[in-house]
Amino acid sequence: MIYIMGIKKIEAFLPYPPALNHIWRMHNNSIYLSPEARKYKDHVRDVLAWEGGCIWKSEMLALHVVSYPPDRRTRDIDGILKALLDAIPSGVGGIWADDSQIAELSVLRKYEEGMRGCVFVSISKCRKRGVKKL
Repeated sequence: MIYIMGIKKIEAFLPYPPALNHIWRMHNNSIYLSPEARKYKDHVRDVLAWEGGCIWKSEMLALHVVSYPPDRRTRDIDGILKALLDAIPSGVGGIWADDSQIAELSVLRKYEEGMRGCVFVSISKCRKRGVKKL
């Protein structure tokens, strides 16, 4: 769900990101985004991108993620962040200018019936006092 006028927060359910070792591929000394990672990035862009300019150009942001893994295999909780952050649109038509604007980050893993293989993201302006971009 995206509210553009007077935006305070963006919240969305997204598919579960690919594992770190499934993001990049190498061929003839060239490194490229894997088909799986490209498909994920395209899907996230379709959900979160909009026709206007960048929503938050310079503000420091808070990103809260609730992950619902597809199964109960052992996973590092931070393993989903690289693909997720890289997939969130930036620049024109994006959420932020650059993911370096994230000043507050929380990740929670949950196992609930009917909630497998997705992540819930909530993005808002950072409310912490004294947090500034250098």
